[in-house]
Amino acid sequence: MKRITIIIFSVLFIAIILFGCKDQEVNDNLKFTDTIHISGQDADIDAMGALNLKVIDSILIVSTKKKVGFWSFYDLKSKRHLGDFLNKGNSNLEFLGSPLAGRQHFERDENGDLVTLVYDFSKGGLKKFNITKSLNSQHPEVELTDIQLPRNIFSWTMLHSGEFLISEPDMSHAFENRSIFSNNEKKVLPTSYLFDNLKISSKGDINDVGTIISSHPSRDMVVECGKKLNKIYLYSIDGSFVKEISIDEEVPVSIEALERVGKRNKKDCFRDLECTENYFCVLFSGNNQRQETTKGNNSKIYIFSWMGEPITCIYLDRVVTSFSFDWKNKKLYTLNYNTEEIVEYDVSSLNISI
Repeated sequence: MKRITIIIFSVLFIAIILFGCKDQEVNDNLKFTDTIHISGQDADIDAMGALNLKVIDSILIVSTKKKVGFWSFYDLKSKRHLGDFLNKGNSNLEFLGSPLAGRQHFERDENGDLVTLVYDFSKGGLKKFNITKSLNSQHPEVELTDIQLPRNIFSWTMLHSGEFLISEPDMSHAFENRSIFSNNEKKVLPTSYLFDNLKISSKGDINDVGTIISSHPSRDMVVECGKKLNKIYLYSIDGSFVKEISIDEEVPVSIEALERVGKRNKKDCFRDLECTENYFCVLFSGNNQRQETTKGNNSKIYIFSWMGEPITCIYLDRVVTSFSFDWKNKKLYTLNYNTEEIVEYDVSSLNISI
C-alpha cells in the first residue's frame, strides 16, 4: 500500500509540474554579436501604390496596386523607369490580384533571359513572364505553363529539384498543410511533423500560424519564418537536417501565448525573407498594426547561415515592410507600403560574401 501511495503521489507531482508550467515559454534565443546600424536616403523612385519590392540583377521590381501594369521596373544605376507590366483581368494571361514580386521564383532560361514564374492566388497555376523580352519590346511576354498549382496557396517556393513546396489551409481553416507538388500531384512532406503544433483554436485566426517560405538557390533546403510567431523553421526536404530558431525579441513563440494577446495588440514578427547561396535574411517588425502606421519600432534584418547560425543584425533607421539587397553594388532597398517610401542604404560595411 505504501508503495502504491508513493507512485500515485509521484504521478500527481509530475502532473502538477507539467500543468503548472503550461503557460511558461522556454525560448533559447540567439544572440547576435555582430551588429550594424545604417541610415538610408530617398531612393528617388516614385512608384504609386507600392506594395512590395525585389532586386534582380540591379533591376528594381516594385509590385503595385495598379490595375494596369502591376509591376514597375527601374534601373538602379540611373533610377530610370523601364516599364510597367502584368495586368488585372479574367483572361488566361491576366491576374485577379497583384502578385508580390518578392514571393515569386526568378531564374535565367536557356537563352539567358531573365524570367519569373508568377503564381495567381485566385486562379491557381503558374504563368511564365519573360522580363528580358518584355523590357526590350515594351510588351508583356507572358505565357501559361502546365504547372497547375492549386488556388489559394498561402505560401510556396520552387525547390532546386524543380519540385514545389506549398502551404495551404485545411478544410477547417485551423491549420496549414504542407506538401511537395511534383508533376501536378501532391506528396507528403517528410518534415510535416515540425508544424503539428501550429493549429489555432476554434475562435482563432489562421493568419497567426502563417509563414513566409523560401528556399536555397542550389539545394533543397527550406526556410520558413512566422508572420506572427517568433519562429524560424530551417530544414532539408529529406528531413536530414532540421532546426527551429527564435530570436531575442518580445514576440510569442507559441500559438497558445499568441492567442492570449488581444487582436489589436498582436505584433507582426517577420515581414519579409530573402535567400542567397550562403545566407538567408529575415525582416523583423515587432510592431502591431497601430504602431506600424504611426510611429513604431524601427525594423531589423537578421542574417543567418544555412546552418542556422546568427551572422549579423542590421538595425534600420525606420519602419519598413519589405526589403531586397543589390549585392553587386552593395546596396539595400526597402519599402514601407503604408507611406510608399522606397529607401536606399549603403551596406558596403556588411562584410559577408553572398
